[in-house]
Amino acid sequence: MIASNRTLVITTLIAFAVLSRLIPHPPNFAAVGAVGLFAGASLCNRRLSLLIPISAMLLSDLIIGFHWMCIVVYPAMALYVVAGWCAGHEINAERLIVASLAGSLGFFIVTNFACWIAMYEKSWSGLATCYIAAIPFFQNTLASDFVYGTSLFVVLKALELKVPSVRFQPSVRI
Repeated sequence: MIASNRTLVITTLIAFAVLSRLIPHPPNFAAVGAVGLFAGASLCNRRLSLLIPISAMLLSDLIIGFHWMCIVVYPAMALYVVAGWCAGHEINAERLIVASLAGSLGFFIVTNFACWIAMYEKSWSGLATCYIAAIPFFQNTLASDFVYGTSLFVVLKALELKVPSVRFQPSVRI
């Protein structure tokens, strides 16, 4: 019963966060990266924590449409999950900030490298131009990862304090 209560709470929080991708929002200001971080840090089942953000992307892309970058974006989402794994289940503010920054930075580097390969001159100048052009998007990614990530972890922590069956149990795998 403990694992199912925790899983239900985490899944519900993730579902609400994923809806942020479907409502009007500034470019790159959505909760999907924070969802990956949250799933990685909150769930013991690593396969499930990887499946959740990829499934969220797939489901929302079925509605808003697919694009060529999906082949890069989806694997780059896994970097957030790995950052969550590294942050651990007993996440604190410092770990959240570091993991969020690591996920955002990894996503920025990977996806913009793909943009450079596909759309820019293949030179150091082209690479620099690509990354410089992406800075406004990176700012939105950082802000959304922090806002949504903090919200997800704060709500989970508040529920853990109020509802004992939602608390993390190291011996219970979900």
